[in-house]
This record gives sequence, structure tokens and C-alpha cells, in this order.
Amino acid sequence: MVISVRKDKDGTWIIPVKVQPKSAQDRVLPLSAEDIEVELKVSAPADKGEANAAVVALLAEQLNLPKSTVKIIKGTTTRQKQVALVVPWSPEACRSHLAQALSALPEWFQVQD
Repeated sequence: MVISVRKDKDGTWIIPVKVQPKSAQDRVLPLSAEDIEVELKVSAPADKGEANAAVVALLAEQLNLPKSTVKIIKGTTTRQKQVALVVPWSPEACRSHLAQALSALPEWFQVQD
């Protein structure tokens, strides 16, 4: 399988994520070759947007970005989401930031311009 991060036509980076709400702690799970999404666990419940806010906060913290640059653009009511990063990164910078946030990226993790 392949996790594919792509650059949208408006210049934002789109990341597929899978969220598990009501977890013991907020964290990004390690990647495996079977993954097609970045998996996140958040302690907030999936109620009134609380889990979505926790996803934005967790990704912003892990990527060292302002929360205003992290937006859920698809899947606000499901566990599978698409998250947009509104940042002027090159493909190399995107891969570097994600590698740091996810504690290294495997070769099969694709960043597409």
C-alpha cells in the first residue's frame, strides 16, 4: 500500500488521515507498509467537532505549524478525512516536515507535486 500526499491545484498539501477518537492520548501512530492513511488517535470524542479540533491541533503541533494552516477539507463526520496544509512547501520540504513529524518516512510514502 502507499500513503500519497499530494499538492492540490491551489497549492495546499492534502494528507489522507484516519482518526480514532476517545483514545487514551493524542498521538500519531507509526506508519506500516499496509497503511493508506496517516493514523491518528485523539482523546476527544467524536461529538460536536471536538475530535476534528483535536486532529487539527495534533497535526499543527507535530508539524510545528499554526492551527490556522491545518484544515479538514473532507470527512468531517467520518473517521477517514482529508487534511489540507496551507503552506508554501516544495515537495522536498513537505517530505522533510512530514518525516520529522512522523519520526521518519518509509520509501513507499509518496509526496506528489
